[in-house]
Amino acid sequence: MSAWGGRVQISTCLELLNQRLLALVFEEKVNSDLLMEWGLEALQLCVEKRTHYIMDRYEEYIHIQDNNDRLLYDLLDIRREYSLLDDKGGPYHVEVFPYHFFEPEKLLLEKSINL
Repeated sequence: MSAWGGRVQISTCLELLNQRLLALVFEEKVNSDLLMEWGLEALQLCVEKRTHYIMDRYEEYIHIQDNNDRLLYDLLDIRREYSLLDDKGGPYHVEVFPYHFFEPEKLLLEKSINL
């Protein structure tokens, strides 16, 4: 049983996804695997049950590997086009993802190109 400090919300899941991406960037396999486990657990415990542009595919995203270009491009597009999302078409609430000032997906894509 985990020791979650409160209600698990979408923002918690998004934080774990961002941390997993960064662990992949820094080639921290043990940490990235742990963050994937926590992300999957958070998904099950998440109390917010609504349509969401990340959460609708969260399980696929949290399983991402650093060589999955299609998913990395999907996440990069979401980050780069976040300001263009239609609030009226919702629900595009301002949450932890995306951070506009860094793009771990881009770093992972650049690494796969340079290999």
